[in-house]
Amino acid sequence: MPPDAARVAWAEGDMALGLGRFAEAVLAYDRVFALLGKGAYSTHLVVQFNRGKALLALRRQAEALDAFREAHNAMGEIFWGATASLDQVTKHVVKRKACKSCGLPAASVIY
Repeated sequence: MPPDAARVAWAEGDMALGLGRFAEAVLAYDRVFALLGKGAYSTHLVVQFNRGKALLALRRQAEALDAFREAHNAMGEIFWGATASLDQVTKHVVKRKACKSCGLPAASVIY
């Protein structure tokens, strides 16, 4: 379990993401990594994935792809489910399309 300060930052990021305050979410998720480092893989993959969704909503596709790749590397193919590969996620991010099988809801994609 992450230390308290990291847990608070993670919760702040999730709240900001849910409220559509994407820049605040990215900053909060970055604080999680500053506090924990990138060695906490179970935290890393969830936070990186949510960070990627926030970056995607900010139309920062290249950074979003990096975050999704980091999440993918932290967990491997299991994270994306049986039907989605990292290539599929990349294709949807580049085209700015929602991807149900990748876990990218339409609300996180700005057209």
